[in-house]
Amino acid sequence: MASCLDGLIGSDNVCSTSTGRLFLGDIGINADFVKGLLGKEHATIDAFMAERRRLATEYVVRDVVNHLGARVIGHTFIDHDRLGRWPDTEAIVSAAAGYQNGIMLEVCTPGSNTRITVVRVEFYGQTTGPVTVTAYDMADGSVAGTLTLDATSDEMARADWALQLQCRRERRRLFITTDQSTFYKATMNRGCSSCSADTYRHGVLNARSVRFPSASKKVWGNMESAPNTGGLSVIASVECDHEALLCDMRPACALPLLYRLGAEVMNSALFNWQRWGIQNIRSEDVEARRDQFDAEYTKAMGDLLQWVRTPIDPMCFTCDSRISTGVILP
Repeated sequence: MASCLDGLIGSDNVCSTSTGRLFLGDIGINADFVKGLLGKEHATIDAFMAERRRLATEYVVRDVVNHLGARVIGHTFIDHDRLGRWPDTEAIVSAAAGYQNGIMLEVCTPGSNTRITVVRVEFYGQTTGPVTVTAYDMADGSVAGTLTLDATSDEMARADWALQLQCRRERRRLFITTDQSTFYKATMNRGCSSCSADTYRHGVLNARSVRFPSASKKVWGNMESAPNTGGLSVIASVECDHEALLCDMRPACALPLLYRLGAEVMNSALFNWQRWGIQNIRSEDVEARRDQFDAEYTKAMGDLLQWVRTPIDPMCFTCDSRISTGVILP
């Protein structure tokens, strides 16, 4: 979700290469000021500001979603479904030469904003050492995320993941694979009335075991069916993405986000004044600026929330519009 608001606030508004709708320089925060706040754990200004941006974004997201809380439907379409299972009889298999096997996840919700979340990945093979798991966004073949498993031969390698892919009223596909060519055979599912060895269907989720030529781009046209998942099993959920509302009103979020970010910079300075040994800045001045930014954020967010409307999304939001009747003509 945070990616929807990324890039709204630039660091400076002096250089011609600056990007952003508003800038920290607009409220008097420049690189020299931030540099004076850096602690030992922050090697760069960018690392320090990334933490502040993440927290400021969470405040904006929380306040908008809470404002619509009474109309939110907490709908989870798929709750931690397991995709890929190993049979009772172990069998070592190999991918065909020049291919990558894996699992394709497909979600289609044209009337709702949803998100796919991969919460856990498991790999079973004969590798000892790192195993790289890669997820490809099939919209353009780009890498959506990577995860490294610490594998031991003939033991299950497991790791939690927090990979998310937004489905903004559309069909989205995610291909998950590894850098391994030999593994214990796993199929999509067993004992499921709507499933087969290579296909799993549940509500809005359709998953299957597939393969791609290793040298080809990971797009739909290059996909082929496969008899196994490449030694993978994943646990995934599909739920309403109420925060996607902010993507639709992104420009309007710039002003409250700017003031919230300024307040978080000042908060960090106040909380770490002694520990970081900050010099040449009076804490009283920083506290006064923090309070000013807090007040400006409250006003800017209040103005924003005055015109926020409930999305037309019957699966994730409910509309409480009143119905009136009357006789127009006798």
